[in-house]
Amino acid sequence: MIDENIILKEIGRVLDSGNEEPNIDLKRELYDLDKKNKVEKGEFIKDVTAIANSLEKDQNGYLIIGVSDSEKCPDRSNPQKYLVDTPVQSRNDLQKRMKQIIRSYVEPPISIKCCPIKNENTNRHLLIILIEKWSDEDPRPFVLKSNIKKLEVEKLKVGQIWFRDGADSLVAEKDDIIRLVMGKVRNAHKMEIENIKNSHGRQIDSLNIEIEKIKDNYKKQIDSLSAKIEEMKKEIEGKKEENLNIEKKYLERIEVLTQKYEALIEAKYQEFSVRDEQQSANIIVLQDENERFSREERDMRIFATNLVKELFKHLPDQTKHEDILKFLKTHKMEKLAPIIDKILTKP
Repeated sequence: MIDENIILKEIGRVLDSGNEEPNIDLKRELYDLDKKNKVEKGEFIKDVTAIANSLEKDQNGYLIIGVSDSEKCPDRSNPQKYLVDTPVQSRNDLQKRMKQIIRSYVEPPISIKCCPIKNENTNRHLLIILIEKWSDEDPRPFVLKSNIKKLEVEKLKVGQIWFRDGADSLVAEKDDIIRLVMGKVRNAHKMEIENIKNSHGRQIDSLNIEIEKIKDNYKKQIDSLSAKIEEMKKEIEGKKEENLNIEKKYLERIEVLTQKYEALIEAKYQEFSVRDEQQSANIIVLQDENERFSREERDMRIFATNLVKELFKHLPDQTKHEDILKFLKTHKMEKLAPIIDKILTKP
């Protein structure tokens, strides 16, 4: 599908100025492609071939029918002056006829299309013959075939290569052919380089996609780990706060127990102090009692000794030990018996 807006955009400046370019040729009248009119047919072949050989990569060529160039109509202020109404009864038939002619007399074949366009400002019709661009392999040069002899047009010869030099169509000389062939070689090299770039580009794109996938995967893992770390941080903070609360409770409990045990120790200390004082007092009492008993025992020993001496004075010499103890018991002096017994048994 041909986009008329794109065509008008590409040819607009030439329509307005009337100045032809290597890829745009202006014609006031449509070619007469009747079989009998060999001159017109030859002119059509020359013009299409010249433009086709002058195109660069991705550049369309245009034969615009129904427009006078700036030489024939220098005044471009009014489109009515330089636009000629060129209605086409059957675009398909005309296009078929043009393609047939090109195939018969040019090799390799040139791809062309007919595009009738209506100028909205003047209500006049133009016929655009689109010479389609090439994007892949450079098909040039387009050469006149041996059948061109049948046209019997003097300026067209077998093997000729026509090209555009500005607004003029010329036959390529030796230097022009070399330039054209070298351009074809350069374009082939460029195309090969482009293909290599595209191939590597696809590989790089594939690697970039894989890298992006890996990056996305690692990013997801990192995000997941970050989320887990954040959860762990929160959990640790929670545990830390919980531990602080537990520690605080234990410290409070220790403080209470410490106070309790300090009070208990103090009470026990007071209790033991009182008991110690009591025991000290009791020891003193016991010591006093012991001294008193010691004194009493000493006094009793002295008394018993004296008593034994007195008894031995008044008793007969044959008196026995047992008789003295019996005497003490009879006179209710049993307490003295142990002491006197010790005295009597003492050697």
